[in-house]
Amino acid sequence: MRTPDCLGCEFFNGGSREKRRRRKNEYRGVSLRPSGKWVAGIMVPGKERKWLGTFKTVEEAVRAYDIANLRCRGKSTKTNFPVEEYLEIQPV
Repeated sequence: MRTPDCLGCEFFNGGSREKRRRRKNEYRGVSLRPSGKWVAGIMVPGKERKWLGTFKTVEEAVRAYDIANLRCRGKSTKTNFPVEEYLEIQPV
């Protein structure tokens, strides 16, 4: 049972539950290296990590991730850019 004036509950439970984990960047499957280059990688079905490469811009890295994701999981997968931009991609 919680009381309205109890501060200990919030302290030990890590604060309010409305807080969500924030992503360091706004795109899936890419990260920024200390060198300033962007890298892309994807987890393919079967828990295997596939390295997609190092890119100069975040857009190049995101598109590489989206294409690999569409090939692995099909058109119903989550992508960073709209699926309509990748009409030529066929799932494997």
